[in-house]
Amino acid sequence: MADIENDTFREAVKERHGFADWASRAKAADVPPRVGFLLDRGAMTNLEFLRRDPLPGGGGFRGHRDYFQLDGGKDNVVAIELLETPSTTAAHEALVDILSHCMAMKLIPAIERGVDAGHVGFVGHGKLVDSIYFVRGSTLVRIDSVGSKPVDVGPVAQTVDRQLMGR
Repeated sequence: MADIENDTFREAVKERHGFADWASRAKAADVPPRVGFLLDRGAMTNLEFLRRDPLPGGGGFRGHRDYFQLDGGKDNVVAIELLETPSTTAAHEALVDILSHCMAMKLIPAIERGVDAGHVGFVGHGKLVDSIYFVRGSTLVRIDSVGSKPVDVGPVAQTVDRQLMGR
């Protein structure tokens, strides 16, 4: 019974977030799968690297979470989580997992908040974009402001996305 309820809830999350259109956007973006991708820290001029933590892996999933200090402020900390998945479909399903656990029934498409990151991406409802979840190719990206002073992660997301696209 619980599986049926979970499946029904998951399908509702997909419907609210336009899941049926994600695959066509991924084809249009046409980014090859990334394996062992690491951010080019030198290209992230306003971020100072603090540390890297591995994410639990298995089943073709692997990733890490990097912590950066933004603009030299000790309270401005950003976490960038990169999860490489076996396929774009797997990355989409992993994004649905995140969306399923958000308090808001529906998050806002990132592009509607002026953040052009991923072929599909979402942000919260607050005035400040302090979290973003997006997929580019087969990589799921989650970026959160995790310091004591909330910061806008939109520009960081766009920098990460350009690196994923090889630009």
